[in-house]
Amino acid sequence: MRIQGRRASNIGCSRDNNEDFALVDNDLGLYIVCDGVGGNNAGEVASQLAAETIQRQIKAIRSDIQKSMTEGDLASIELFVADAIQQACKEVYETAQENSEQRGMGTTATVLLFLGNRAFMGHVGDSRLYLHRADTVDRLTTDHT
Repeated sequence: MRIQGRRASNIGCSRDNNEDFALVDNDLGLYIVCDGVGGNNAGEVASQLAAETIQRQIKAIRSDIQKSMTEGDLASIELFVADAIQQACKEVYETAQENSEQRGMGTTATVLLFLGNRAFMGHVGDSRLYLHRADTVDRLTTDHT
């Protein structure tokens, strides 16, 4: 099965700048949507930093992920995705502490990692993930506040 992702974003009606960041890595099978927390400083910085950190983390442990997949250790893959999101959270927080103009920045993160015929997701915030199959659309995530 070949997965081919694309990205698009719309600034919407409420903001002057777009704080969305979508990362598509078809070679890795990794798809990320991050949306800077509106009203906070530097949401566009937080969303890009989070997505790129998650991608870097997943790339760094790609061989461990493949090994877990081969061994059928799906729980470890879920932990790898969760750990990548935690690392992104840490980097966003630390970056915000280093620069007063970015203090308080935050972002949502919705991650989808395809491995073979399986998909693993990670999610924080209210950037939703949906499954569109046949003529139905099902929401796969629950919003966090």
